[in-house]
Amino acid sequence: MRNSKLFRHLKTLDASEFKRFGRFMHSPFFVTHKDTIRLFEDIAHFYPELDTPQLEREQVYARLFPDRPYDDAHLRTLRKYLLQHLYRFLIEIELEMNELTQNYLKLQALSRRELEKDFLSILEKERSQLHRFPYRNADYFLNQFQLENTALVYGFTHSRWAKKEQEALISALDHFYLAEKLRFCCSVMNVRNVFSEEGEIPLLQEIMAYCETHQHELPTIVQAYYHLLSLSTSETPHPHYEALRKLATGDFGQFPPDDWVNIYYAMINYCNHLYRTGELAYLREMFDLYKEMLERNLLLEEGILATNNYKNITTLGLRLGEYEWTAHFIESFKEKIEPEFREGVYNYNMAHLYAYQGEYSKALRHLQLIDFIDPFYRMSYNILLLKIYYECYEVEALLALCESFRAFVRHKKELSKTHQLAYINFARFTRALFMIKIGRDKKPEKLKAQIEACEALIERQWIMEKLEDLMVQA
Repeated sequence: MRNSKLFRHLKTLDASEFKRFGRFMHSPFFVTHKDTIRLFEDIAHFYPELDTPQLEREQVYARLFPDRPYDDAHLRTLRKYLLQHLYRFLIEIELEMNELTQNYLKLQALSRRELEKDFLSILEKERSQLHRFPYRNADYFLNQFQLENTALVYGFTHSRWAKKEQEALISALDHFYLAEKLRFCCSVMNVRNVFSEEGEIPLLQEIMAYCETHQHELPTIVQAYYHLLSLSTSETPHPHYEALRKLATGDFGQFPPDDWVNIYYAMINYCNHLYRTGELAYLREMFDLYKEMLERNLLLEEGILATNNYKNITTLGLRLGEYEWTAHFIESFKEKIEPEFREGVYNYNMAHLYAYQGEYSKALRHLQLIDFIDPFYRMSYNILLLKIYYECYEVEALLALCESFRAFVRHKKELSKTHQLAYINFARFTRALFMIKIGRDKKPEKLKAQIEACEALIERQWIMEKLEDLMVQA
């Protein structure tokens, strides 16, 4: 019983919610079945210790019905009733948080009861309230559609033409569909770019053509996702990036944070693509975008900073020589990392900082403290280790790691071929640079031509810096 669906759901309630659920269960309006109430009361007696052996099925049933033999079918029925009431309670909580949905349902109720005067009065109030809604996103247009659809159905029922409502309804539905379709397509394209997935998205070409033709007539949220999607689909993406950058300097309050997060990540990914193809100026642009996200509190989810963002910001700061700012960031945001990963992630980024400052022994000590590395962090870990081995003339360690790292990347099938090649090329060029450094190769000019011709390469700036050092020494 403790592993049942009912208990999995109950465990998600915090103390305040559980107390409210108790009041809900004792409300005659919602619950009239006395045995179901008694089951809840028995469980509530042990909250929050819902894993106690006291809540085994036989023991619960014996407390509820001490004069009866255990009846599993009866207890399952009571559990089912209690779960249904829990779902109803959760619906009530969601409705409390969505005033626009409450208003829509209120209008539906008034319409069904033919309360015309009240319906028309509240309809105008709800239109005014919707107009004051802070965001002009898909949720806004969905609620506008529902509101105008209710008005239109009411008008038809009462023999009114309702032309105004028809036009508003169609417009709201179109805007909701376009905003959600484009947002969803952006998510799909992001997954496909990372994991090498393919497939056709129905109506995407037609929607993009429509948005291109009518973009200045469309709501800002639709324009934003049109430009965002064009970053990965257009043959000339840069004007779309500039449009998004301009948008990000405008009214921040026009979209909810989730949409801004999508927009910023799309811009960062675009800059990263340009940087990886050799346009090094976009390193600073990525750094500035991340700093804007920090300033606008877009990177914390329930107070937690994702480990990849912690690393990305650190890496950008170090590549740009912002050592003091980066050291402060690493320390300031350490406590924002999930406790499970905190020490490993912190030590990796401290190692990265010390490596950039040339303190390789300190960097290695921090790497040795790491007891957590996920698969993607491990790639960065190996790259950092290769750099340290390169600087410290660790011949055998570097050559062995180059081979094992390339094999590791080839087995990461979830990476796109382009991403795989970028990591493999880093290992290949690091090895080639090292051969020149230790005197086993004498042709840096030939290697330079190969690097410059290589499109898929991570850490290009570091590779080029080490090559230039070797050419000066030669």
